[in-house]
Amino acid sequence: MNLPTSPLPAALRRYPGSESDTGPVLELRHVTKVYRSNVRALRDVTLCIRPGERVCLLGPNGAGKTTIIRLLTGALQPTTGEVLLFGEPTFGTRFLNSKRRAGVVPQGPGMYEDFTTADYFELVRRIYGRGDVGSVAEAFGLAKYLDRRLAQLSGGLQRRVVLAAALLAGPDLLLLDEPTVGYDPIAARETHDISTISTEHSSVPASCSRWVP
Repeated sequence: MNLPTSPLPAALRRYPGSESDTGPVLELRHVTKVYRSNVRALRDVTLCIRPGERVCLLGPNGAGKTTIIRLLTGALQPTTGEVLLFGEPTFGTRFLNSKRRAGVVPQGPGMYEDFTTADYFELVRRIYGRGDVGSVAEAFGLAKYLDRRLAQLSGGLQRRVVLAAALLAGPDLLLLDEPTVGYDPIAARETHDISTISTEHSSVPASCSRWVP
């Protein structure tokens, strides 16, 4: 496997202008989340992550790890409390700008299986408004798969594509939601190695919901 062993290309490292940030990357302030079925996923959770920190949330199924990720991306709103990403509340008018500074690796790939790898990267690039498809493909050893449909890739390669897409825009924050779920030990270790090298060289703070190497 061709892992990136040297610093990632400059285009993949940081969101432009982010170096001046000094405040927390993300915050949960006394957050409680209760779903409509009256299931309490979170109770009075407070969390603060600053630039350069790495945090791994550990817990059994149903502990609320994925709920936290979804709150941070704005997919959910808290029942009570406040969630901030780069100082912006998730319900605020400027939250979209903050969201574009975060790369997300979801629990499931969530891919468009008829897309080629190049199509998928281009979609992500357009959503974020920046990124170099060629650079990220080369950095993650995916250049030879650019014309391959995602449905034709192995599970390990699909996970590598998702991680590369999350880093395509040079995010300041990388959120990983059980990135190795459903994979065999080799594929899990492969994902772990790529994530470790990527965050080390790009100075991206990483928060993951669970890590099972």
